[in-house]
Amino acid sequence: MIAGHLANRTQVKVKHQRFATTTGQRGENLIATLGPGTADLLISAHYDGDGAYDNASGVVGLLLLADQIRRDPLAGTITCAFFDHEEGGQEGARFYAASLQRRWPRAHVAIDGLGIGPRVVGAFNMRSLRVRCGQEWHQVECRSDASVFQDNGIPSVHCFSLPAAEADSLVLEGTAPKSWAILHSPRDHPDIIDMMALETNISDLFCFLRPLQRVDLPQRQPLLFCLPASQEHSRASIKPPVARSQCRATAVPTEGGSNGRPTWER
Repeated sequence: MIAGHLANRTQVKVKHQRFATTTGQRGENLIATLGPGTADLLISAHYDGDGAYDNASGVVGLLLLADQIRRDPLAGTITCAFFDHEEGGQEGARFYAASLQRRWPRAHVAIDGLGIGPRVVGAFNMRSLRVRCGQEWHQVECRSDASVFQDNGIPSVHCFSLPAAEADSLVLEGTAPKSWAILHSPRDHPDIIDMMALETNISDLFCFLRPLQRVDLPQRQPLLFCLPASQEHSRASIKPPVARSQCRATAVPTEGGSNGRPTWER
């Protein structure tokens, strides 16, 4: 289904990348490149999850993003990757990363759950996340396909949607989202997906991708932020988002970086 949609809607050739997992299971990544040469930006979603939120919604989101990029091209070359076996060790992403032979993209965006709320949260270069559950604080390990590229020094953003209040509470106060309770549970079924929220998420992600290509991204600095709503953007002048780190410091892109490109200032 994924390969057929990409071939019919984006008119790009889909590469089938087959591999064996460490436990002997078969896996297959699907890779589509929009533009010539080595990818400037890698966008991925894993398709092995059993849930609608995790991660059928992310797959749909990436398919629609690829279609949008074809109709309204971004600068440079974009690779859309659909990874297998994210659950249990990110083996599809690891196989793909090894196949690049260090011909790395300049940045990576992992889409991992959309459509349960209008806000998209980005966890940038985060190995773990300190969250509050009631009166107790817990350190939650951030293991996703984004972590594979972070391990190789590639700036990587793990994106997921939440209801607006939960997204703001997570970013500003560190409160664990109640919606996370649906992950890997029978509650993660198609009825929880709000199609209007999904469309909003995709629009916000597309607006986020444009400035991402022209910002000098730090390889190590962790940031947690909410993507600006797409209606806040002017298509003539799109600004990268304000972000927050876990120590509550803000990070905003500023002009005057190397080669005249924006840099992240904390």
